[in-house]
Amino acid sequence: MKSLFAIMAALILIAMVSCAFPGEPETMETTPEEDSAPAIVLSDHDMVSEDVSYRVYDTAVILESGWIISDETAIVGHLDLLEYQLSTGSVYTHLRFSPAAESHEPPRIRLETLEIPAAFRYLHYPRGPRTLPAHWSEPIAVRGDGRRLPRTPVVIEDEGGTVYAFYSGIEIFEWVENEVVTRCLGYYPHPRLDHQGITLTLDVKPGRTMESWTLLSIDPHRELLEPENTLHGDLLGVGDFAAGRLWTREGMLYSTLPAHIPSPPEGYYVNRAHHVGRRYLDHRGEGPFFEDFALVSLHTAANTQHPDGYWTTGPGSTWLKGLYDLGGGLYDTRWSTDAASFLLEGYREYGDERFRDASVLYADFLSLYARENSSPTESGGLLVWDYADPNYFGELPVHTSLNHQLAEMNFLYEMHLLTGDDQYLGVAEDLLAGIIDTVPGWPRPDGDLWYGVSPEGEFFSDDYPILTYNDLIEAQRIQQLIYGHPHPGLDTLLEIKRSHLDDLGILPGKN
Repeated sequence: MKSLFAIMAALILIAMVSCAFPGEPETMETTPEEDSAPAIVLSDHDMVSEDVSYRVYDTAVILESGWIISDETAIVGHLDLLEYQLSTGSVYTHLRFSPAAESHEPPRIRLETLEIPAAFRYLHYPRGPRTLPAHWSEPIAVRGDGRRLPRTPVVIEDEGGTVYAFYSGIEIFEWVENEVVTRCLGYYPHPRLDHQGITLTLDVKPGRTMESWTLLSIDPHRELLEPENTLHGDLLGVGDFAAGRLWTREGMLYSTLPAHIPSPPEGYYVNRAHHVGRRYLDHRGEGPFFEDFALVSLHTAANTQHPDGYWTTGPGSTWLKGLYDLGGGLYDTRWSTDAASFLLEGYREYGDERFRDASVLYADFLSLYARENSSPTESGGLLVWDYADPNYFGELPVHTSLNHQLAEMNFLYEMHLLTGDDQYLGVAEDLLAGIIDTVPGWPRPDGDLWYGVSPEGEFFSDDYPILTYNDLIEAQRIQQLIYGHPHPGLDTLLEIKRSHLDDLGILPGKN
């Protein structure tokens, strides 16, 4: 079998770089030979390396590479590779081609995913698109002349049944604005799989990108493929990877909603909260794919964190635009806190200091943000504003929703437990005081809790059925852990929420 790195990277150039790793946790820059190529070039094009860099962490070695592709007359485009060599022994690669001009003969490259690809299965949804559970087809043998792969993720098995590759297939995106993309569903240059690997034809118009990603493991994804395992099917459906949610270099893409700005047909936006990665981290024992994807998501979260500590949400919303004249590129306290909490859990599980450092960076940011972007309450508590334009922090009061406030408070308490930093404890207690001071205002006439409270103190809107309930459960767990007893004010809110869910016939619990 080929060297594990060469197989998993699927790119010939990187094998040269891997032998030079010194092992220090720092970024290195190298200048490879210009005639090196990221794959086997099957058409008459030149590929010149732009740069190669790598970073070494406890759970991954991250490589970033770029090449200029040209024909006899002009530059055709740029090919970029992002690769994680994971501590589990698996390797994730993301390939993105950005065309610079139309080409009469589009470049073709071959990805050498496995030693000898023998069969593949494709992912489908028997009950219809985006309807759980997801299932794998029966294995389809690879022919000598190759097979055209469908427009859906596939799992490829090698001849010996010892190495598996999860291959996303090709996606073509047109980037609109505010990190929103349109998924181009017209012309589709199907990849072909033969015994040498996957052949891609980089046939895409300028202004669009062609992408694909692979997660290759020496620990076979046999459990992933068991058709009778409905949990795996449901977990795969959470990620989707085929329709409602897609994966890209910057994170998970979610379908845009009519209220998003912009919201084009077949539109998707980057959601940096990494809810899928967190779900897979919780189920990492179910099989190597879930743990590997959780690690990929953790490093992607760290890669995309703003230097000041937060994450941005690309699209705007008609609701926030109408209320506060807020556009896209927002700081969303809930989604950023979810991303940081995910990294904190990643640190607890793997001990990778990168995840801890990212969590601390956000905790420092959130502590400052809460002081300067909040409404005071009677006892000196704080109601933190849910959203902000990063260009104007502290200048625009907006509402506070109960689930955002609870998530921020819980995270800061957890960071105090992790670091012993009393700054985090102090801000968490200020957020708790903000909730307790306003307990009388949260109950609704219909027996539920209100969603949020405006800067003027007016409570409004329907709350989520389960989200706030789970946040309250977590808050009481932390109160018990730190203070030795649950908080009576939070108990009041929790009982209102629980009673309302019981009346609706909804069984509360972690989802």
